[in-house]
Amino acid sequence: MSEPVPLWTMTVQPRPVRKLLYLPAKTAHDYFSYCAEMGCDWEDFLDQIPEKFDTAALVTLPQRLNQPGRAIVAAGIEVPEDFDQPLPGHYQSAILPACSLVYFQSAPYVQESEFAQAIATVNQALATYVPAKFGYRHADQIAPRFNFGATPQTGARLAIPVLPL
Repeated sequence: MSEPVPLWTMTVQPRPVRKLLYLPAKTAHDYFSYCAEMGCDWEDFLDQIPEKFDTAALVTLPQRLNQPGRAIVAAGIEVPEDFDQPLPGHYQSAILPACSLVYFQSAPYVQESEFAQAIATVNQALATYVPAKFGYRHADQIAPRFNFGATPQTGARLAIPVLPL
């Protein structure tokens, strides 16, 4: 009898001081409203940057990066602190302090109709995660949350910033 596939996994990855490249929206609050407002070209553009730490994501900005008249939702990636390539249009950059990211990832899925369940699985894992049990505290005030979406090959992925207690 084979082992059951876990519904989700959690991995902690330390991050050094780094730079966030991001494209803020004005009114978006989720992926669909972001794409409706800003288009979806951001994913291709950001994923082509070879220095990126991970794939392009929809990010929830920390309050310190939120600007008046802008949504707290943006598209973005992390790159090394010394990244100095020019950015097009309304893209911005900000230095992020060192912290760790806790990744929540669902199992891969077969049917496109399972997309919503994969997202719900990682959202539920995040909602019940108590970082203090693992020696951490939330760090949403210094770094963004990342929503990497979901694909059948990878499942759904989210990452949140934490600091040691």
